[in-house]
Amino acid sequence: MALEFGPLRGDFGKLFMFMVGDDECIREVVSIGSYETTASFGRSIRRSSPGKRLYHADLYDRKSHATLGFYDGPPAYEEAKRMAIETLAP
Repeated sequence: MALEFGPLRGDFGKLFMFMVGDDECIREVVSIGSYETTASFGRSIRRSSPGKRLYHADLYDRKSHATLGFYDGPPAYEEAKRMAIETLAP
């Protein structure tokens, strides 16, 4: 299942979420967003341009969290979808 959110809101804004699971529970999630703390850090180390936000992709499962990568600006849906499918494929 995929969700596309509207404009970023709040300190923990989400752009996309891609989820896989079974009849009982969501098993894994790839989340792409831009958190204000991450964006501020990106600007402070000059990873992102002034006025731009640093976006990141994360993988969550029942027991862990891993950062998959960073984007200097929002990734296109098709790029995000391809990365999520590659990550979530069994």
